[in-house]
Amino acid sequence: MRIIPIIFSVMTLPAIYLIGSRFFGNTAGLAATAFMAFSPVNSIVGRNIQTDALYVCLMMWSLLAYLKSEDNRAPRLFFAVTAGLLFGISFMAKQFVVLLPPAIFLWETARHRDVKWLGWRHLAFAVAAAAILSPYFGYHFFHHSSLIFGSQGSVLASGRLHTLGLDTANFLATEILWGLSPAIATLFIAGLFCSFTSRNHGGSLCLFAIAVFMLFFTVWHGHSYYMLFMTPFCCLMAGAFIGAMKRKVSAIIFITISTLVAFSTSVLLLCAVKYGYDEFGVFSQVLKNRENTVIVATNLVAGSYYPVLKYYNRDVTTVTSKELAGLGAEKVKFGADKDVVIVGLAGIDDLGMPARRAYIKRRQFAPVIAGRAFFVTVTSEHFFNIVGLKTFKVGSFSDWGLRELGTTPSLVAGFVDAGADIPLVGDNVDFGLRLKNFERKQ
Repeated sequence: MRIIPIIFSVMTLPAIYLIGSRFFGNTAGLAATAFMAFSPVNSIVGRNIQTDALYVCLMMWSLLAYLKSEDNRAPRLFFAVTAGLLFGISFMAKQFVVLLPPAIFLWETARHRDVKWLGWRHLAFAVAAAAILSPYFGYHFFHHSSLIFGSQGSVLASGRLHTLGLDTANFLATEILWGLSPAIATLFIAGLFCSFTSRNHGGSLCLFAIAVFMLFFTVWHGHSYYMLFMTPFCCLMAGAFIGAMKRKVSAIIFITISTLVAFSTSVLLLCAVKYGYDEFGVFSQVLKNRENTVIVATNLVAGSYYPVLKYYNRDVTTVTSKELAGLGAEKVKFGADKDVVIVGLAGIDDLGMPARRAYIKRRQFAPVIAGRAFFVTVTSEHFFNIVGLKTFKVGSFSDWGLRELGTTPSLVAGFVDAGADIPLVGDNVDFGLRLKNFERKQ
């Protein structure tokens, strides 16, 4: 299944090249495409079994079709309708695409200095988008309106509201630095400064798209993969800076070095947070010979991995600790014939697990250069924040590539005694075994 988001990630690249070439020239388009392809946020999120790669791909092709609908020599109605259809499908994939229309509205209004630019093309766009969205949302609005509004409230509640301050500014700067890689982030900042001195319409479009996203991400954000919306526009700005270079040799050198740095950063982050994961498959094998099993997922597992957990345990009853807490009791009990297993993240959920527990480990990899392994430490797999770099000798000078360093605990499974109560604190399982100064085993 992972091949599907990877395909859409690759399909995004031609759209970025065409948009970059349209506004900034072929060299800029090529640079932006290379930066997008190797940026850590795209390398990591673009391979996740989620809809982010799909919606960004459709969003960029929708934007390209919208821009083509302005060309007098092109079939303008066809491109306007195509843009609307792609936008509607993209919205069905992930609703973050709704940030694009405000950016386009601000961009069109700024360059026309009024709102008279609105016309039949935009009506065609809206009708085409509505044709995709109306059947689904129209049906559920009349039949399950409470669920629609309730789900939107849950989505908003899952984020984190923030006010603009030093902590938030530092968080956003860190996300951009490591999400794009230091090299591409530097070129992106340079492209921003250049855009203020030029009158390129493409630069202002990217600026508005980035500004709308930054406003959204500043006051409400949850995980780094949201940043994928902004990444194409950041790469376009970085490419614009490269395209403005008068000497092509300099442009080639900058593209090559920046791409290598981005690729290296992507490999380090993939090894630190994503590479080699198959814990839930192993967990399902642990449960294979058990009978009458009930899986209780902690909030951290349910929030990020519940579909994966369900996929590997399709024939096993699975609930979340939040669902148990929704029963309104401080303790819950399954039948004495039930084999209850609680699954959580190692190093975090251990503190509330029952005494009988087992750890599911994952393989840990690192790139090796000239016999030395390099491994970065991150604060969380959900955020691009490198806080440390370790390097140590693992071989001779001739050793290059990826090497398995060993294993590290990833999941913790707690086994509840037959018929025992499951205590709840707040909306999470807690057996009261909170260990002070708990250190994660390596």
